[in-house]
Amino acid sequence: MARVVRNGGRRVAETACAPPRARLQAELERRGVAPELAEAVAAQLAEVAPALPRARAEDLLAGAALACAVQEASPSAASARTARDLDEVQRLMGAFAGELRKLDEALQLLATYLTRIKARSTPGPSGPLH
Repeated sequence: MARVVRNGGRRVAETACAPPRARLQAELERRGVAPELAEAVAAQLAEVAPALPRARAEDLLAGAALACAVQEASPSAASARTARDLDEVQRLMGAFAGELRKLDEALQLLATYLTRIKARSTPGPSGPLH
């Protein structure tokens, strides 16, 4: 951002500090950049923006927002979202398989218990066995 200072009778443009990182991030988010991406981009812009005049800093923000929009719309972003979705499905299926194993163990315990009860309740042979 540029600040105009009077030096004697003439105006002198002086480069002032650019908006802090949080302000850059908020501006990127306002322009439609996803929060997690805005945070990463703002960190990079915070290194470059202080040396730029205000108009150039605005252009930089507009360009960064446009690049982020293009990146989000690209097939690679869609495939990254698909990969995240696939990871989530795999995690859910793994949890489901774990629950099925627990259910199988419980059914095996019940089957063993019922077999023992049945064996105890069946009358034995009448009379001696020898």
